[in-house]
Amino acid sequence: MLKYIILFIAFTTICFGQNQKCELLFNDGTTIEGYGSLTNKDKIKFRLDRNSKPDTWDHTNVKRITFFGFENLKVTYQYVKMMFSTKRKLLEVVVDGEVKLLADVKSEWMSLGKPWNNTKIDATELFLIKHNEKELTPVNLGLFGNWKKKLLRYFEDCPEVTDGIKSGEYNRNNIKTLVEDYNIYCTE
Repeated sequence: MLKYIILFIAFTTICFGQNQKCELLFNDGTTIEGYGSLTNKDKIKFRLDRNSKPDTWDHTNVKRITFFGFENLKVTYQYVKMMFSTKRKLLEVVVDGEVKLLADVKSEWMSLGKPWNNTKIDATELFLIKHNEKELTPVNLGLFGNWKKKLLRYFEDCPEVTDGIKSGEYNRNNIKTLVEDYNIYCTE
């Protein structure tokens, strides 16, 4: 499941790096539709129509951007404050609800010995944030990430989810399902 999330995120990052139909949600709650793209500096280029010159927006005015694609595909990026930083960064909203699952995809080129033998490596970091929280909680899914203990503590107010983590129903490959189930069974 995790590899499908990573593939989906990589696909949407490529697709929405161009001018796509989108909607901006401003910090004051108003919205506007047009065409937009993301820059590699966590900025948004937005235009009302395809022929107009784009304006550049950031977190000072915009809360989130939602891109609309093929067959009702909808992908949202939201500005969030990163830990140990004063900067805000655009992260993809994988699951939206009382608890959000957010993804940060980082792409790097790695040299395999010779300058012409480079390969692109995508690394995805997942984060959780509850509606009333100010700070992100990283979900380290690595071999020694201790993700199980971290998630048991994070979701301790929901026995349905914690029992599922303990029994193995939820694991590192279906974090998305875990967050969706929490939002269904453990929120008002």
